[in-house]
Amino acid sequence: MLQSQEFVPLMSSILHHWIPCFLRRNHTIAESGNLTLQCRVTASNPEQNITWYKATANKTALSYGVHLTFVNISRIDAGKYYRVAQNRFGEAVISGISTVDVQYRPSLDATYPRNHTIQLKVVTSLFNVE
Repeated sequence: MLQSQEFVPLMSSILHHWIPCFLRRNHTIAESGNLTLQCRVTASNPEQNITWYKATANKTALSYGVHLTFVNISRIDAGKYYRVAQNRFGEAVISGISTVDVQYRPSLDATYPRNHTIQLKVVTSLFNVE
């Protein structure tokens, strides 16, 4: 496992040269806090464009640039995030992933279990005590 200050080298599939390096980290944060993930590029000529994605089936860009910022983070933001660096010569997908762990208070769902009827049987006994 990488420590917070180690780098993960990337290789362009087109150029077969080492290009950007990214800082890989795991983050634990309390729900409703703020968090910024940062991508550090150590080498790229010409300058690259950075795109952030969440590792899900839906490959929708979340942000562009060296930062991905969460304001008032929610438990639905928990997950794995990766970056793609791209310039006119190609692109490099990070080989490491940043993991965001959002911690929150437990809660009870007063409606659970749904569509469930509780039946009570009341038994009454009469005792004659002397």
